Amino acid sequence: MLGKIQRWLEGIFETGNMPTRRPLVDAHHESSVPGLYVVGDLTGAPVIKYAMAQGYEVIEHIAQQPDARANNPDLYDVIVVGAGAAGLNAALAAKEKGLRCLGLEKNKVANTIEDFPEGKWIYAEPEDRPPKGKLWLDGATKEDLLNRWHEIIRENKLDVRTEDGLQRLSRQPDGSFLLDGEKMWITNGGFTDLVIVFAKVDGEHFSAFLVERGFPGVSSGKEEHKMGLHGSSTTPILLQQAQVPADMINTKHNLSFTGPGTIKATTETQICVFCHTPHGANLDQPPLWNRTLSTANYTPYTSPSLQSSPGQVSGSLTVSTAQ
Repeated sequence: MLGKIQRWLEGIFETGNMPTRRPLVDAHHESSVPGLYVVGDLTGAPVIKYAMAQGYEVIEHIAQQPDARANNPDLYDVIVVGAGAAGLNAALAAKEKGLRCLGLEKNKVANTIEDFPEGKWIYAEPEDRPPKGKLWLDGATKEDLLNRWHEIIRENKLDVRTEDGLQRLSRQPDGSFLLDGEKMWITNGGFTDLVIVFAKVDGEHFSAFLVERGFPGVSSGKEEHKMGLHGSSTTPILLQQAQVPADMINTKHNLSFTGPGTIKATTETQICVFCHTPHGANLDQPPLWNRTLSTANYTPYTSPSLQSSPGQVSGSLTVSTAQ
C-alpha cells in the first residue's frame, strides 16, 4: 500500500502544469523522432531532483547504443539544449561516459533558478531519494546553489554556450541567407543600425554576417532594465526569416573603390581595411575611415597584443577631428 501511495505521489511530482500537451516519450525519454530525447521541465518534471535523474538516465541509455560515438573529432556525440538541472546533469554524465557534448542555452545557466527572488531557499525534495549524477544538490539558497553549479561547470570544463539563440540558418538559391533566432543583452540593440552575427554555415565553417536594422525580419525587443546600469542600453535582437546578403561587396559597407555608394575610396581595393587596422600595420597607408592622421610624433606599440612595456610609448599624440 505504501509503495502505491509513493508512486502516486511521484506521479504528481513528475506532472507539469502546462497549457499545452507535453511531448510523448518512451521509457528512455526518446520522442517520436529517433535520436531526439526530451527531459526536464518539458516532460513535466519541475522538481529539480527528478529533472536531474532524467538527465542522468538518458545519457546512461544513449551511451549504451552502438552508434553513440561519432568517432569524428569534428562532430558532437550529444547536443544538450537547455542548461537547467536536467541539461547540466546530462552534460556531466556525457563527459563521464566519454561522449563529446555541446550544451546550448538560450538564456542563462539555470535560468529559472536565476529568476527566483534573492535568498530563496531551494529544497532537495524528495529527501529520501539520493540525487543521481555529478550535479550537486542540497538544501541551499539560490545564490549558493548557482555558485556551486557554475563551479562544477568550470571544474569539469563543460562546453555550455549561454544566450545562444540562433535557431536556423539556411542558404537561399540566390546566395543570400535566412537567419532565425534571438540574442539577448545586445548593447545599444534598440537603436543600432548594424549588427554582426556569427553563425556556422553548412554545419562546417563560421562566418560573420552584417545584419542591418532595415533588413526584413530584423527587429529589437524591449529595453532590458538592469539595477545600477542605467547608462547602458541593452535589448534583444530578433531575427525572423531575416534575409542577409551573401557578402558585403554590393552593400553600402563596401567603402573600397568597387563599392556601390558615392562615399568610397578612389584606389583602395580591400574592403575590411576601412573597419580596422591590425597591430604592426603600415602607418603610411590611408587612415581609418575619413579621419586625418595626427602630425604629432609618437611610437606605436611593437607588441602583437594590447600589452605594452614601461617606457615603450614616447612623444605626444593629438586626436584629429573628422573631415
